[in-house]
Amino acid sequence: MRKKKVFMLAIVFVLLCGLSVCLVACKKDNMEMYLDNISEARYNYFCGEVAGYRVTFTAGMREQDFKLDGYHTDSIEFGVITIELPNDMEYSGVATYRLEYGNNVTSGTLEKNPFDGTFMADTGFVIDDVDTMRISFKMGEVSKSIEMIDYSKNFNLNYSDAFAVFVENVEGIEDFLVDDEFQAEVYIKIMHDDTIDIGYYFLIRVIGRSGKVLSGIVNPMNGEILAVTSSRL
Repeated sequence: MRKKKVFMLAIVFVLLCGLSVCLVACKKDNMEMYLDNISEARYNYFCGEVAGYRVTFTAGMREQDFKLDGYHTDSIEFGVITIELPNDMEYSGVATYRLEYGNNVTSGTLEKNPFDGTFMADTGFVIDDVDTMRISFKMGEVSKSIEMIDYSKNFNLNYSDAFAVFVENVEGIEDFLVDDEFQAEVYIKIMHDDTIDIGYYFLIRVIGRSGKVLSGIVNPMNGEILAVTSSRL
């Protein structure tokens, strides 16, 4: 009787192992489909601070027709500059920037974000082959020059590595598969928050056509998943 029980337990163990291997294999088989539906991927994260001014730059690819609707469309390059002003600084006149990277220079006008008061601009192309860059910011009589450092260069994971960790370890992404079609789009951003682990993390969001959202935070150094949430738009 004891031998029979041990034999049955061994069979159950083998079946569970086989099921686990099958699930992992299925996730890997679908990975190309998931990658084809990335609507935003950020490759790097530059940052610099001087006298209360905080400047960031992040570049990558995102869909041209930017909509959080679960449908992925054609992608374009972007390079977003964001400037946070000191708390006692007020908007005055046109704000412009001059960005120096390597032996190249680009410049333009900054627009005020009505939601958080920051100033933003999109270079329209990716910059990812330098370790530092310098931005000169002018607004009225104010003029600042700030060096930015690429903090993401020390990451052990890039955006696709982080997404692979997410796919392999987070339950629920298969729910977006309907009739062998991935009915969702993926957003992978590099975020900064001093209260979370090393201060930088990948925020991954899978947005389905029904409005369901599966989100996860991935540590860019060791691949640890720090949080997973499920919500709706």
